[in-house]
Amino acid sequence: MPTKTGTIAQVEAAAESGTDSITVPADCELIEAHSFQYNGGGGNTLSTLTLDGDPFTIPVNTAESGGIQGQVVAHLSNPSTSTQTLAWDWVDSDSMDEGGEIGLIFWKEVDLAGPVRDSDSDGATSDNLPGPLSLTTIATDAVAGMGMCSDSNPGDNPDLGISGQTVLVNNWGYTIHVIDIAEVDSPGASSTSFGMLDNANNLEYSAISAIAIIHVPAAGAIMNQMQGSNLGSDLYNGTLQ
Repeated sequence: MPTKTGTIAQVEAAAESGTDSITVPADCELIEAHSFQYNGGGGNTLSTLTLDGDPFTIPVNTAESGGIQGQVVAHLSNPSTSTQTLAWDWVDSDSMDEGGEIGLIFWKEVDLAGPVRDSDSDGATSDNLPGPLSLTTIATDAVAGMGMCSDSNPGDNPDLGISGQTVLVNNWGYTIHVIDIAEVDSPGASSTSFGMLDNANNLEYSAISAIAIIHVPAAGAIMNQMQGSNLGSDLYNGTLQ
């Protein structure tokens, strides 16, 4: 399956538009991005997200709960590496009342011809639990995602430590939001669930999002596969006419 590389970036993006510097590993082939944002006035979808001026693809960009709670899933292939500028612009003309957060995971060994198999999000209010999400997958995919809840009550947190998920970022707090980022240990052969535990006193506003990333074998594995065919043998032995 695809392999994580570098350190997950955690960007505080409450301003209506803004920038931040992030470090993209030299071997990164794809950036996975998730965002949650809340503005009581509505307009919580994302207008643009770019890295070094290159736009992310945004398959999930939705505002729920009457338009006040936004959830975004995005990805960017072949990103510029080293220190780069991440820029965002929310549709709303105001800053986010309770913050906007963007989490970014860096991947290598990704099928760049079609890197994403599926993605989804869900939001909930009034102590309801979002999800679980069900993504179309095969066993060699990587599945990761982010969860959020509004920490209006002490001890509330979006626990993604459900069986079969490994928490990568635990209780990242910004304004009154609390964020977890997690990866599924063993994606399924046809579908994979991504969920959140209900261990909060009152989840109030909460959300989860996830994405399934498609694996491509590393160069050595590709050569091994080529050796199994006549073309691969000829190339490998230098006898191709």
